[in-house]
Amino acid sequence: MDRLNLGPNNPNDELAHAYSITGATWNGVRHYLYGGTRATQAAASLDLISHLSLRVSFDGQESVNAPIGSFFGSGLGKFDVRSLMLAIDTLADNGAFTSWWPMPFTQSVTVSLENQGAETVHGSIDLVWADWADPTSCSAHGGSGSNATWGYFSTQYQRANTVSGQYWNFLSTEGREWPTA
Repeated sequence: MDRLNLGPNNPNDELAHAYSITGATWNGVRHYLYGGTRATQAAASLDLISHLSLRVSFDGQESVNAPIGSFFGSGLGKFDVRSLMLAIDTLADNGAFTSWWPMPFTQSVTVSLENQGAETVHGSIDLVWADWADPTSCSAHGGSGSNATWGYFSTQYQRANTVSGQYWNFLSTEGREWPTA
């Protein structure tokens, strides 16, 4: 099934799908969040995922500290996310936030949730990992093997108001110079 978008933000759809809008009584863009239970749940989920931070440390070095909603790709509320590297399943009893990012480490990993909001949070963290065939090949861990290309998984999170006419710097980091062959 093709997707059908109506209205002024989709001017080519009338032609592409061979339909026309006649007798329109309103023109513009509307954003709906229906009242009642659904709106209350959406507002509560936004508050929760904005104030619940995921913190991850590898070998004693923290490299992830971000609101759980932003980390899992749903910063505007607890909504379904299905992507290659992460997902949020809202059909599970209390939701399931799942990540499949490669996160190499040699000695230890620590994962925690930090609640900075007023609502009490109950949950659990399940970790699944596989042994690394050759941890000495990881340059982040002092390895010098020919496959020394692995490093630690890392994220950056920042939030501020944007200013009209000014660029928003969303990433500032130093890169690494790759050795030439």
